[in-house]
Amino acid sequence: MIGYVISPNGTIKEKIFNDNNVLNEIQNEVNGYTETLTYLNEKVVIIVNDEGKLLGLAPTCYIKRSVGIDLLVGNVVILGILNNDFCSISENKAISFIKKYMII
Repeated sequence: MIGYVISPNGTIKEKIFNDNNVLNEIQNEVNGYTETLTYLNEKVVIIVNDEGKLLGLAPTCYIKRSVGIDLLVGNVVILGILNNDFCSISENKAISFIKKYMII
């Protein structure tokens, strides 16, 4: 499964997640338990460290949400979502989402 990771220094890198161990790999990428922000209309899911703000992780970006704007900290994983399951996201879709919803 192909996704993208945005780090606090602003770099965006492609990441291949092993389908057999995807949750563990995502937890390793965000350095802890996960919280998901789902954008069903875009078929995109954002995954961050559930306790990132409490742990004082470095700010990564702001994201537009239906309830306003939120600060994301630590590594941010971007994946596709299909039928409530994580799936690959294309580079074009990821970049389009980032431009539409994120302030890096």
